[in-house]
Parts: sequence; structure tokens; C-alpha cells
Amino acid sequence: MKRHEIKEKLNNYRDVHAMLSAMKSVALVELKKLGGQLERQRQTLSTVEAAAADLLHFYPLSIETGHHVRIVIGSERGFCGDFNESLLPCVLTNNQDKHSLIIIGRGLKEHLSENESCYCLPGPSILEEIPSVLEKLSNTLTEIQSSKTDKPLRISVVYHDQQNIIEKLISPMASAPKESYSMADYRCAPTPTLPPENLLAGFMKQSTLLSLQEIFCQSLAAENYQRVSHMENALRHLDDLNEKLVRKMNKARQENITQEIETILLNTDALIAK
Repeated sequence: MKRHEIKEKLNNYRDVHAMLSAMKSVALVELKKLGGQLERQRQTLSTVEAAAADLLHFYPLSIETGHHVRIVIGSERGFCGDFNESLLPCVLTNNQDKHSLIIIGRGLKEHLSENESCYCLPGPSILEEIPSVLEKLSNTLTEIQSSKTDKPLRISVVYHDQQNIIEKLISPMASAPKESYSMADYRCAPTPTLPPENLLAGFMKQSTLLSLQEIFCQSLAAENYQRVSHMENALRHLDDLNEKLVRKMNKARQENITQEIETILLNTDALIAK
């Protein structure tokens, strides 16, 4: 490889290095935003679940659900390793005819065949896009419920956290209150201004929405962790390639210098001989 070709390749490597570094920086910024948002969402969800548990303690209502919906959350963008591929076993199950399937994220959708029977929705690329994704998802869930059942949907979500793939049931809420809730502090039953059934339905709706918000944040954080790792591996590989090319260029330069010296010496010997 000639020196000018090596120089051109090194310039290309520098451009790619700058792009990868920028993508890594964006992912790190997104992780910082998601960390703060996750803590706030967990506190809000805990408050709603505590209120629902208190209600169920004094008004033991039955919670019935109808059709099962599975939501699988992939990525909207690429450059995140096997983030989407690792979800495929959770999508291609043997009992797909027993539930409705909702796929979130263009990156995951691209790995499915066109014959796959499911709803496909775009996923969030950044934290600020989660509300619009939730709105589309809510409309889809309403559409499924109106066509499948008159009871609340049974909703489970498959997603990445930082270490594993998790399938979590988010609807219905647990019918039995948890010991950590505040019900033990009450001496008598609360007097709700709404019928307990309506109040519980409201708690269930809020719990489902808040759970989805938290899960989308967790999935987006896991995606960006993988993206940072992917970018770091790519940058290390690029640095190795760059180092090899620099050595090649130095070797080619040294060969050119040696050739020039030999040419000068030959010309000098020729002049002396005359």
C-alpha cells in the first residue's frame, strides 16, 4: 500500500473515530438523564401501589382480567450489539395464538418476518420521546381491549434491564396488599369519595402507565449501556487498526528515504567515476 493511500485511510479512520466518540458521548448523557428519571418514577409508582394496597385491605375486591397482551421492547436505533437479537426467543414462542403481541422498536421489527402476526410501534430513542410512545401504545391497547374483551387486559412486558431479559406482569395489580405498605397505620377503613370499584380501576390504570414509563426508562438505559460498550469496543479496534497503519506508513517512509539515499549515492559514485 502506497503512502498516499495509507494517509487517506488514516484520515477516514479519524472521521470514523470522531463519529463513534460523539455517539458514545450522547449515550452517556442519555444514561445520566435516565438515572434521575428512574428514581422519581419508582417513588411515584410506589405511592400509587401503596394507596391501592390500603384500599384492598379494607375493601377486598376481586381483580379479573381478560385477554393477555405481551409487549416486547427492543431498540429504535442500532449500534447496540445483540440487544434486539437476544429478544427473539421471547417473541417467537409456541403459544403466540393465545395472546396479542406488541413489538416496540424498529430495530427489533427488522429481525421479524413479514408474516409475523403482531402490532409494531416505534420505540423511543431518547428520554423525551417516551411520552409519545406511551400514547401510541395506550391507543393500541385500547384497540385490542375493545376487540377482545370487556375486562381489563392482562399485560406483561418483556424488556432488558442492565443485566438480564425480564418478563414482568404489570396488569393486574397484586390483589393482596404488601406488608411494607401503610395500611397498618389506619385504625378504621378510609371513606373514599368514589365507589371502591371505580377507585381501584383508576389505581390499576395509573399503575400500568407508571410501570410502562419505568420499564421504558430501564430498557432505554440498558440499550445505552450496550451502545456505550459497543462504541468502546469499536474505538479500541479502530485504535489498533490506526496503529498498524501508522507503522506501515512509517515503514513505507523509511523505505522511501532509504531508496532516496541509495539513489544519491549511486549518482555520487557515477560523478566520481567520470
